[in-house]
Amino acid sequence: MAYTFEDWTNRYEAATQLEPRLFVRLIILQKEKRIDDALDKFKTTIVSKFEAHVAAGLTEGEAAVQGFLDAVAEININLSSLGFLLPLMAPSYPSGSAHVTARYVARFGRFGDIDESDSSPPRRLPVIASDLFGEFKPTLWITPDSCPDDPDELAKRLGLPHFQGHVAYRIELPVEDVAQYTPTCLDAGFFEAWQEPPPRHTGHCGLTRHLETAERIYNEFIVKTADLNSRSLTLQRLPLSGPVRRVNRLQPDYLKDR
Repeated sequence: MAYTFEDWTNRYEAATQLEPRLFVRLIILQKEKRIDDALDKFKTTIVSKFEAHVAAGLTEGEAAVQGFLDAVAEININLSSLGFLLPLMAPSYPSGSAHVTARYVARFGRFGDIDESDSSPPRRLPVIASDLFGEFKPTLWITPDSCPDDPDELAKRLGLPHFQGHVAYRIELPVEDVAQYTPTCLDAGFFEAWQEPPPRHTGHCGLTRHLETAERIYNEFIVKTADLNSRSLTLQRLPLSGPVRRVNRLQPDYLKDR
């Protein structure tokens, strides 16, 4: 049996009605209208993987979910091509800040002076961009706005549920000479905390989404980490003073105001 994208949509919706983290990804997909060509290719990939899982013996509901997850994973693997990036129109920002966890630095950073347990990460850590990002992080999400130093508020306001339980680092960096792009659902990997910007931001940057209130707060855009490779950066542990603090338990409401 040959399936259509509508067939996949119906099976996926039925299979995820009681699973908000998966169901909201369908909402994200349905609302993205800015990248037609790339999105059409992605939809074709979904249907292909859906059909393959049905042929392998999964129920249609199981196959719809697994096919979608496989398609998203394929995007993440092939991010190095970055063929779907949507250029930021105007304005272009001179500088901004990005944020990573100490756990990310310990797992992927190519230096040995940080403890993987996050128990005693240094307050300041000078690095070369290529050593920090390498092949693991082809794009970097940046906000040009002033963000809170409190790790809990930072994670909530930037929409970073994966920071829960970890130590946060801030990276301040100039980007006036770096190509800047508007985030889309493909860049976000259909991460349930992300949401497309309102129409007034079309062709502009994205907006972060508060994890608990759904308030749209800070401007955000992305850059290619390959464009930063030779730069010297400094990671600053948050909060900027006081003892080590991990981001407390968060209570995301992914469906709020969707």
